[in-house]
Amino acid sequence: MGNWSEQDYLCGSMMGFDMKVRVTKATSSEVEATFSGTLTCASGQAMVITDGKFYYHE
Repeated sequence: MGNWSEQDYLCGSMMGFDMKVRVTKATSSEVEATFSGTLTCASGQAMVITDGKFYYHE
């Protein structure tokens, strides 16, 4: 993403997306998940995520 133009930094949401999320752990104080998919950018380019990871804890 370091060489993308300013238009390419707005991706997903209303521009379009196709994501798959797999929750691997969920408790009252912790959530872990993996995700992959495609985010469409305002310029028409696509950002492809192949091995995303999410972790949240209180």
